[in-house]
Amino acid sequence: MCALRYKMVLSYDGTDYCGFQKQTSNNTIANEVEKALKIFTKQDIKIHPASRTDRGVHALGQVVHFDTDIKKINDHWVKGLNKILPLGIKIISITLKDFDFHARFDVKEKEYHYHISFSDVSVFHNRYCLDTPVLDVESIKEALPFLIGEHDFGVFSKLKPLQNSLREITSIRIIEKNCGICFIIRGRGFLRYMIRGIVGNLILVGLNQKKPEFIKQLITTQNKKLSAKPALANGLVLYKIDY
Repeated sequence: MCALRYKMVLSYDGTDYCGFQKQTSNNTIANEVEKALKIFTKQDIKIHPASRTDRGVHALGQVVHFDTDIKKINDHWVKGLNKILPLGIKIISITLKDFDFHARFDVKEKEYHYHISFSDVSVFHNRYCLDTPVLDVESIKEALPFLIGEHDFGVFSKLKPLQNSLREITSIRIIEKNCGICFIIRGRGFLRYMIRGIVGNLILVGLNQKKPEFIKQLITTQNKKLSAKPALANGLVLYKIDY
């Protein structure tokens, strides 16, 4: 039988994992998913992700694709794998796709959310929110337009050698909640630590330690010595991926 290509959408709590990408010496999301696939299908199946989230980052809509000659309906895949996977990883859907579908290269946009809490009111939210003092949201909103469009975002990131640091943010906005805020950031692709780096510097603006124009200054000068440390991973969620 010819190989079939499947698209898998999954969610996970990244707190206890060393990121998504498969590793030999550390436990990762990919390790657990491929292990479950082997138990379920009795085959060695490699998954190909749309995004390689870092240690501690969560996902509600991560996408991967994989190939196999086994044909099953969506519910059989989902129920079978979810019985095997740890509680912190859940398959949402698995659908058959054309063989030219690629989870990474066919992405149109990714949407990330970053959650900040101004009140440490629950032991449960510590895994999913960054706690900060109350921030000046209006000052942060003044800084957001400097991030829209294609820029060199290298100052906010951890770059690989010779990596192209030009990226495009198509939209960035804030949702205000009772006890905090959520940044919603969209773009086709992001550098490693880029979103966390942006949020770390926007927090400085929100604390009134920097003016909104500081964000423009960082992009223009690319001076990493001026930049804040990246915000912690626990507040970052890969929310969805559009194709």
